This record gives sequence, C-alpha cells and structure tokens, in this order.
Amino acid sequence: MDTIKLGSVTARGGLEIDAMIATACEIQGGTAFQSLITDQDLPQSREWLSQLEKVESEQEPLGMILGHEKKWLQAQVRSASGIKMYFDECIKARSLDPAKRTRDDFSKEYSARLGWTRQVEAKLAAHAFMLEKGRPPTNWSETVPAYLKSAPDVPFSPGETNPARFSARIVL
Repeated sequence: MDTIKLGSVTARGGLEIDAMIATACEIQGGTAFQSLITDQDLPQSREWLSQLEKVESEQEPLGMILGHEKKWLQAQVRSASGIKMYFDECIKARSLDPAKRTRDDFSKEYSARLGWTRQVEAKLAAHAFMLEKGRPPTNWSETVPAYLKSAPDVPFSPGETNPARFSARIVL
C-alpha cells in the first residue's frame, strides 16, 4: 500500500515524467498488493478500501499535469536556445506541435493508471462482500454503499463466480 501511495503523491504538482514515475511505482506496489487481497480478513479489506479511496480522491487530474507540462515547455522556449530546440523538434516531427504524439500516448497511459485504482477497489470490495455475505456479489451495485461509494466502471460478468479473481492491471 505504501508504494501505491508513493506513486500517487509523486505525480502531484509535477510534469509528465513525474506521472510516468508514479505509474511505475504503482505497478510495482500494485502487483504485490493484488496478490495479497484474497488473504485479507474483513477489517483489513475495509481498511485497504478506505486507503485506496483516499489515494483515488487525491490523484492529480490529467488536465492539471498537462497544464504543468505546458507551462514548463513555454518557459523553455523563452531563450534563444529554447527557440532553436523547439524549431528543430518541429522540423523533426514535421509539426508545429512536436509533442502531440507523446502527449496523446501519455494521456492514454495516465488514464489507464487512474482506472487501475478503481479496478483494484472493485476487486477488494468483491472480496470483502464475499467475506461478509458468504457469496460473491451478483453485480457491482451490491457493493454500494457498504464497500464502495459508487459502482465502479469495471467489467462485471454475471456468470463470474468470483469477481475478486479478475486481474486489475494497467494496460499500456
């Protein structure tokens, strides 16, 4: 959990590179974290749900990170060497917005990272539901509000016997 929290705070107030480092931290911590979910009792599951909801609520929105990046890039172009570098990049990319492709790729990756937190919350909520009720939930709305504040936008198969088994992962 600490590594996931570290990832969350690393992106706050930073640039794209900071958010990329945050994603790497969350992947490291998240892989280990997910393997421990089904071993937790109900009180620990509820505590982890609370901590994950806090992490999710404190995530830096994508627009904020892109805004920080834009301001930083504008500051770099204020010098003669910065202007030269910008035009060199424009020529190389054959575009007046040479960072567009990188920005678009980053946006997809960061959105996936934000969705990952919600997927892990859903997995943990399903596990807590099973511990308390003795059966898996039949849909995500059964986990609201006892385990989650709102139903997650995570695929749920009614035929799935144990939604806590699905693997939440960042797809990059």
